[in-house]
Amino acid sequence: MVILLERIITIAGSGTGRPIANYLDWRFERFPQPVEAATILVDPAKGGPFALLSHILSHIDWLQMGTGLVFTVGIVYLASEYRRRRIEA
Repeated sequence: MVILLERIITIAGSGTGRPIANYLDWRFERFPQPVEAATILVDPAKGGPFALLSHILSHIDWLQMGTGLVFTVGIVYLASEYRRRRIEA
């Protein structure tokens, strides 16, 4: 949805570039493509499923993962507090 909104803003002429789409594209480039992943899974010489899992885990940006998890916990907490206070009122 964010990329769609970014695309609409860019087409409308009030924005330039596509920073969100470019960032997501950069993040997904680091993971194996479906054909490469299937080859790793099927071919025992390439290591199998544990090699694929190791490859995926080694390419995760853990700082961003932690930041995202903290942000998510904060949003869920705020939403639950809002709902609790809304129900009590």
